[in-house]
Amino acid sequence: MNEEDIILMADASGLSYYGMGKDRDKFLHYLKAFADLVAAAKPWQGLTDEEIWSVVSRIGTSDSNVNPLTVLNDARAIEAALKEKNT
Repeated sequence: MNEEDIILMADASGLSYYGMGKDRDKFLHYLKAFADLVAAAKPWQGLTDEEIWSVVSRIGTSDSNVNPLTVLNDARAIEAALKEKNT
């Protein structure tokens, strides 16, 4: 989604008419600034398995009974919870 798409969505919703009767140019300036911010927002990007293993290896464990697949699944569950909270 780019700036133009966001402004078109605002127009379609009637949001851009909010500024009518006020300082419309100033309103549209702020609407464009908002669209720039939204368009620049980065989409959620999860970690690769390699990135997870890199973190896990730095933390380390003395328990030789730790199942690597369990560690990876736990990391994915934490990642999913963070994604849910932040998107």
